[in-house]
Amino acid sequence: MAIQVALYHQTRYSFDRPIALSPHEFRLRPAAHCRTPILSYSIKVAPEKHFVNWQQDAYGNYVARYVFPEPTRELVVEVDLTADMTVINPFDFFVEASAERYPFTYEERLSSELSPFRTVEPAGPLLSAWIERFKREHLGAPINSVDLLVALNREIQREVKYVVRLEPGVYTPEETLERKIGSCRDSDWLLVHILRHLGFAARFVSGYLIQLTADVKALDGPSGPEADFTDLHAWAEAFVPGAGWIGLDATSGLMAGEGHIPLACTAVPASAAPVYGFSDLAEVQFDFSMRVTRIHEDPRVTKPYDATQWHDIDRLGERVEDELKQGDVRLTMGGEPTFVSIDDMDGAEWNYEALGEKKRELAGSLIARLRNRFAPGGLLHWGQGKWYPGEPLPRWALTCLWRADRMPLWHMVNGVWRIADGKDADIRESNANVRESRVALGVKRTASSVERTASGVGREALSHIVRIHVDLNECEGLVFTAYRPDAPYDVLTEDMVGSGIARKGDFAALWFDAGNFEHGWHEGEEVIVIVEALKDGNAQCNVVGCKLNATVDIQELGMIALEPLVEVLRNNGNIIGFSTYANNRRSNIEIIALSSLSAVEDQEIRPVIRGGYETVHSLAADAMVAGSCASPTPPSITPYQLTRPVLTAIRAAAMV
Repeated sequence: MAIQVALYHQTRYSFDRPIALSPHEFRLRPAAHCRTPILSYSIKVAPEKHFVNWQQDAYGNYVARYVFPEPTRELVVEVDLTADMTVINPFDFFVEASAERYPFTYEERLSSELSPFRTVEPAGPLLSAWIERFKREHLGAPINSVDLLVALNREIQREVKYVVRLEPGVYTPEETLERKIGSCRDSDWLLVHILRHLGFAARFVSGYLIQLTADVKALDGPSGPEADFTDLHAWAEAFVPGAGWIGLDATSGLMAGEGHIPLACTAVPASAAPVYGFSDLAEVQFDFSMRVTRIHEDPRVTKPYDATQWHDIDRLGERVEDELKQGDVRLTMGGEPTFVSIDDMDGAEWNYEALGEKKRELAGSLIARLRNRFAPGGLLHWGQGKWYPGEPLPRWALTCLWRADRMPLWHMVNGVWRIADGKDADIRESNANVRESRVALGVKRTASSVERTASGVGREALSHIVRIHVDLNECEGLVFTAYRPDAPYDVLTEDMVGSGIARKGDFAALWFDAGNFEHGWHEGEEVIVIVEALKDGNAQCNVVGCKLNATVDIQELGMIALEPLVEVLRNNGNIIGFSTYANNRRSNIEIIALSSLSAVEDQEIRPVIRGGYETVHSLAADAMVAGSCASPTPPSITPYQLTRPVLTAIRAAAMV
């Protein structure tokens, strides 16, 4: 939704007598690299009797060179332009890999081309001290190049107070730092010097600044100008390989955006003067005026339609309503209010992150209260919500369904579905909930599926028992997960039909029926089994694999022993990486390679097995011993989203 504006700029020189004028150069045309779309442009100069040539100076800036053959008592320059103020993201660029971290080096050819913008003047004592202090505070460790530019821009804005200064000339960096005040040209000439001393190519920019008043005042912080405003302005640009010239406005501490319209970019301020020329000696009166006017505005949320437009929309709505009634179409409309935590309004989870520490807990509490107030007996549903572009995970959607006649749909809200407390149900609770629901609804569970065959012809899957004996060695809480790497979302656990665990003394037998896989099985197909337990509160595990053998009804895998999770992580060939957890929440989006194991601190670790499964239990990072892992790092790690508990819950839901 765009706003188009018209900018008018007039400069007038009135002399007390007719005088001769030298050729004049005007740098008042938007530069070629201006990111703000310029829809139209014109310049008008009086006296009307003149000659004009459009040129480009040594820096590529547009220059209108006027020659005045006769004496005149007045010189007037008028600029009219229209601009499309579409919002520009100042960070919309890519940086070359070689320049992502500071310090970096310009390649030889580029360094030669940028030499006018890298010329460093000797620094005075105040400038030298300022640069050394900035290095101590911000350059103690390698830093992202763009982050460095942002920090430097903000530091100058904080330390140099802005003033309107009408006298000609630009302060030296020493003068600006000593006075701690300056106009835009003073602050940004200081910024150019500091950038060059830090190794950046930097240039001085003269241009127009357009600031439009906000539709709605800010809840906190400055709201901007009270009225639309424009003026001649100055800022700096730094060259970063890949990104090109990046605009930095030290007056505001912000990056250059759609309101910054560059006219001239030069190595020194004197070469960027909007008007340059000479005249005979005379008394002169100088005057200028500038204004910006909105000429087009698209309707938007913060400034919708005017009264006439609203009237037309209302009339159209009435006509649509009449047609819906004639067709007996009945509609309802719901709202989508936005709630944030009053205790953490600025937290990431309440502004831009899909998930967070308290979001689901508070949302669960809220929907439970709404259900009790407006829909007693309603059915609560907890599932996937919107998945916005750029976010690694979807948001939760908590839904309440009820009957219009108020007949209850569900009674076991607190006994079965743990939504209101915002906590995850574990695998046993999920399976128990599904079994209770199936029994209550009278739904029979079937264990048939379709076997995949080499010929592609499907048939009823045959029962095939796989059995493993386990040396418990005082372990408790034995669980297992069986799956095939080629179909990782098809899982069998100890609580499912055809699976189980039998314990006798220090030994146990576990088994599962491969015929209960949702998509069947075939001869020679690989199955991986994750076996886990606890010993004195410490995680024990083993991961075994086999190829299904159709020549026997019961396939024995022999006796296995459970080992500490740290040993499995280091020595089991089925481990492809690991995940890290903090406060029971995964910290990573992609699987972390085993080669990074020794760098993990202050987090819990869960091994990831081929197929993308994590173990149920985790291991404290401080329990690891530095050293390389015995199992090789896989050549390619793919992103994953679902863990064993979630996958098991999906499988359990499929049995209903």
